[in-house]
Amino acid sequence: MKLISLKPCPFCGSIDIDLFSVDDHLADDGIWKIRCWDCDVTMEEAYLIGNYSKGDKPQMMDSIIRKWNRRKHEIRRELTKGRTKDRST
Repeated sequence: MKLISLKPCPFCGSIDIDLFSVDDHLADDGIWKIRCWDCDVTMEEAYLIGNYSKGDKPQMMDSIIRKWNRRKHEIRRELTKGRTKDRST
């Protein structure tokens, strides 16, 4: 799997960011976290059903990195994709 690099913090612009996982091996649950150490913002993605260590962990890591890296202008572009300027209909 190709590792995606993290963009700077969307709130303060810092590059002092960590990506880490917290595993519960007894329940096979886990959480991926991204944390900015300058403004202390944290994003989490949890898996609480099981099968975390058996295959879903890499997909979750990819998912949280993509969510962290999304910016407002990119979301707006996705929402307006395929729309026409004429909204009279």
